[in-house]
Amino acid sequence: MALWLFVALLSSHGLAEANENRGIGSSDPGIATAPAAATKAGVVQVPAVLRPREYGMWSGEWLLSGSDTAENVYTILRISDVHPGGFSYKTECRDVPYGPNATWSGEERAEFLGPLDASNAGTRTRFRLRVNAHDRHDRYLRMTPLQCSHTDAPGEAFVFRRSVFRAGFDCARAATPVERAVCGNELLARGDLEMGALYRSLLAALRDGRAEQLRAGQRAWLRERNACGTGDAVDVVCIARQYAGRLAALSRLADPALGQGTRFDAAYVTALLSRGAELREETIVRLAMFPLVMKTAGAMSWRADADGILLEQTSTRERVLFPGSIEFRYSGMLFVGADGAIMAAEHTESLAPPELLKQHHPNRVWTAAGRAPFRMLSSTGIELSVAPITREHLPHLVRSWLNRHPASETIRTP
Repeated sequence: MALWLFVALLSSHGLAEANENRGIGSSDPGIATAPAAATKAGVVQVPAVLRPREYGMWSGEWLLSGSDTAENVYTILRISDVHPGGFSYKTECRDVPYGPNATWSGEERAEFLGPLDASNAGTRTRFRLRVNAHDRHDRYLRMTPLQCSHTDAPGEAFVFRRSVFRAGFDCARAATPVERAVCGNELLARGDLEMGALYRSLLAALRDGRAEQLRAGQRAWLRERNACGTGDAVDVVCIARQYAGRLAALSRLADPALGQGTRFDAAYVTALLSRGAELREETIVRLAMFPLVMKTAGAMSWRADADGILLEQTSTRERVLFPGSIEFRYSGMLFVGADGAIMAAEHTESLAPPELLKQHHPNRVWTAAGRAPFRMLSSTGIELSVAPITREHLPHLVRSWLNRHPASETIRTP
């Protein structure tokens, strides 16, 4: 269970967060606590005092629980102009996807009652902030009553729309564009967190010089990962594939049953399948096909030959296309070669009659679908957004999947 910490500051002592890759503590500039004597059952009781550097804990966008921005159904609270006296806020709600039904409130003011409490006396609106003690970017806020809501049964709290996620290293000390890119992406940060935990457990278990070999290998891998950035330009797909490869290498070192080698390849995927793993939820698989996503809805199947293994998934879903709705079929594919080559593709198909589609601009159709009709990425350099494509040099399993998922003229975006 997450430890929720009421935070404020009268003391100059910072909250030390664990640096999981380097094994050191760091002072978080955004949170501070009272002296240890004031702590009871994990909750810090402090006077109602805020310092300027802590105002950012309130500022930003907050998304009401149950909101779905992909479906364009949401309630957003925006807090700005935070200062010692209080802050400005306004809300935005939408309860019909892509329809002309958004509701905006006027800007209001709230005053602080304490480090975690505020109110608007005129509207009798109360706010309460809570923060995860282990991850200051993981925080939520209650607002009662709501100014508007996308649902008749709203969630209990607004969740902070974070821009920094918990990685295996201290993101407060991220010093390079690559490190900042990892901290700014939820999947990359999760990959780093899992890799860091695995690396530390192996380091503690290895003896007879193998620990030093592991350290040397980790330093070499970090150089490869950091090469995914040049100046301020960062290739996040490159970073994701680096993490997939390192997770595979460390996992195989920890568990020889996953096979030999130091890369994410068809043998590794086959070993996961033999254990009954839900591959669509495995971090390493999600990293391998990043930024494409294989939906967890619908059944997944796989095929294998001498070239590699292909995973595929298909599901259908009805989406709103105002003033009506339309059904789409979503398909995803990930091919992992015996040599470690990776190819991933997404295919989206409207199941509506052509005459209905002609009534809408293609941009509206694919906005309603939530993704483009076709996209393919490959570690071999094939990166395509339309079909047909040259297929002679593609593996047989990939060619077969593409033949079953053609991108017709009617579904191309302009």
